[in-house]
Amino acid sequence: MHADFPKESPSRPIPHGEWAGQLATANRSPRKIRGYLIDLKQFLEWLGRRDPLTIGEDGIRRFAHAMQAAGLAPRTRARRTTAVREWYKYLVDTKRVERNPAEKIAPPKVPEDDPEYLRPEEVGRLRRVIPRTDRRLRERAAVELGLSTLRISEVLGLNLDDLHLRRRQVRVMGKGGARVFQTVTLDAVRALQAWLERRPVCESEAVFIPLPPRRGLCRLHYTTLEDLLAANLAAAGVTRRIRFHGLRHTAGTTLSDRGVPLQDIQDLLRHKSPKTTRRYARVAKERLAEVLDHELRFPE
Repeated sequence: MHADFPKESPSRPIPHGEWAGQLATANRSPRKIRGYLIDLKQFLEWLGRRDPLTIGEDGIRRFAHAMQAAGLAPRTRARRTTAVREWYKYLVDTKRVERNPAEKIAPPKVPEDDPEYLRPEEVGRLRRVIPRTDRRLRERAAVELGLSTLRISEVLGLNLDDLHLRRRQVRVMGKGGARVFQTVTLDAVRALQAWLERRPVCESEAVFIPLPPRRGLCRLHYTTLEDLLAANLAAAGVTRRIRFHGLRHTAGTTLSDRGVPLQDIQDLLRHKSPKTTRRYARVAKERLAEVLDHELRFPE
């Protein structure tokens, strides 16, 4: 490990809780916020006694070179560069600094991973292993919303007055904090109705609550939902790792497989850039070999 770049620094607290609060207000996921804070901690440790409010562009470049010299993977360097750039953007917005010294520092290019997704038959198995108990009805409703393209933060952020099931819509807080109405599948509507019929009355307005309910404005935690999904996938015989976001990828990949135009998929998934959506087309093309092998089989 390069002498100028610490591997771990758990003892130094992060003094930027209000930044984390701003990220939460912008509907960044708890996992993303935690990652940003860890990456920021690494940057502050690298700075040592240097005042981060006086660091210029050259200082950010030296940090980038230190990460590379330390042998960090491009993905890690890209993530930390992005975290530092986002933090300084916040400092500019809150008048702590005049300019963002990381604004012109481009993160290293990272090979794009294919999205993790479930095949249609795996979705069927997943649905079948979820029994119709109160707790499982809650899980099934969350899964169906994921398959309707919702992110985990959007699912768990839903309140009861965000549900407009007669119109097959839910109101979600998307990236950037904007409230939008999202159309969901009939399966999601039915699953939500089944869960709401059994959802205990409690103080919380959250759609998804812990069971049994806790006092106060309680809301199901995202790690709990990830763990429940992992257990159900294992019961369905899916051995590879699929996180909740993989349900959203499942929707995008399935739509692309079935010939839905990429512009429509982009609108459904609320992607700002068409580049984000195009990866579903790439996966669909790669699966053409599976289609050919399965469908074009002739007698010997």
